[in-house]
Amino acid sequence: MIRCKIALLPLFVATLCVFVQGCKENTPITPVTPAATGVIIVNEGQYQTDNASLSRYDDSSGTTVKDWFGSVNVGVKLGATANDIIRKGDTAYVAVTDSRTIEVVQISTGKSLGRVNMGLLSTPSKPRKITLINDTLGCVSTYMGNGVLFFNTRTYVMLGQVITGPATEGIASNGTNVFVANSGLGDLAKDNPGAGTVSVVDISSRNVVATLDVGVNVTELVMNTDKSKLYAYFQHSYKKPDSLQGVVEYDANTFKELRRWRFKSIGNMRFYNNDVYVFNVSGFSSTKILKINLQNGSGITDYHSIEPAILSPYGFSFNPTNGNLYITDAKDYKSNGEVRIYSKSDSTLNGKFVKTLTVGVNPKSMLFY
Repeated sequence: MIRCKIALLPLFVATLCVFVQGCKENTPITPVTPAATGVIIVNEGQYQTDNASLSRYDDSSGTTVKDWFGSVNVGVKLGATANDIIRKGDTAYVAVTDSRTIEVVQISTGKSLGRVNMGLLSTPSKPRKITLINDTLGCVSTYMGNGVLFFNTRTYVMLGQVITGPATEGIASNGTNVFVANSGLGDLAKDNPGAGTVSVVDISSRNVVATLDVGVNVTELVMNTDKSKLYAYFQHSYKKPDSLQGVVEYDANTFKELRRWRFKSIGNMRFYNNDVYVFNVSGFSSTKILKINLQNGSGITDYHSIEPAILSPYGFSFNPTNGNLYITDAKDYKSNGEVRIYSKSDSTLNGKFVKTLTVGVNPKSMLFY
């Protein structure tokens, strides 16, 4: 169902533009085209411990730098609990949740270009997931701030917050609106107003213009290639281990619910090659990647069998160049994790194992360059 709420009063919370301290952080750097292709892995680190990191795997040389960010920026720590990464040209933006910063990194060199410092805000806002709206404007879900924050991607100036709902996580944009998932922290705040919904924020007015009913603990959002469809993933209730998770499809212009799928999953949703993919579950590990066939309407099918099963699956993504599947394993959540690479799955679901990368603690998000 859809529950549209036309905003009567602006929800925009005025925030003074705060410039990040230090001359270095606002010094323009000429973009450089990366000499190689590969993947940057965001290692979350242990919870509220200052050991988040970025690893980098270079396809051409086959080498992995486990603490790439730290090795380039000597004496500078990424921070505590890194969650998301997104790219604009040769620049990457990394959400470091418990440090309350967005780290800006030059992809070709690994150099830190500066930070958006949300610690300067009077609210308890923490960056969770990031979307880029245009060449100068970005937006980040503020998690404990219960909304979104707009920021300038060139100057790293914070432009203001919009309150939407409890514990915002997944975020997406079609250039006209920002969509943000109000997770409600699973069972912890599921009865709070707005929990389990997606808020639609008009970018020009900074008002909430609609609210979409999804399901308990909605955490991730993705859009299709032409931005006409929105997909919302909800994890349902942790207190009900037999409950099903699901994905809901919406028209991104009318906000109408179009389709809904239910299945067993453990989180993570990706849009790739015009279909949606999620983890399947077997106990606490994952044995398959499921594919939601959006084009032919055949429903949910197995896409890739994972052998042997991954102990602590934490994230997955597809290499856009060759279709290879990258799956992260957090292991015991305290020591270095791994990334397994599989070749593109064939009709027998047996994508060939390629190699394992040793990376940092709790590898999660990935950015291909």
